[in-house]
Amino acid sequence: MSQPDKGCLTLVNMTTTSKDNKSQEKKSFCNIPQAKILGQAVGKALLEKGIKNAVFDRAGYLYHGCIKAIAESIREVGVKI
Repeated sequence: MSQPDKGCLTLVNMTTTSKDNKSQEKKSFCNIPQAKILGQAVGKALLEKGIKNAVFDRAGYLYHGCIKAIAESIREVGVKI
């Protein structure tokens, strides 16, 4: 297993299966409405930390569906991606 760069740091980590989402008793957490909620939460968390610019790494995934919804929601909150 390779070591991450010493200059890299994770500032925010969230998933659609967080405690708040699980309490809503939903059958599926991998959908566009949940992705939008996740994007808004990530955007707000970044702004709370004073971060106004971020890099969005798709990790090879296509830019559509849930990935697109997350990125657009982060932008709507005010973070520049």
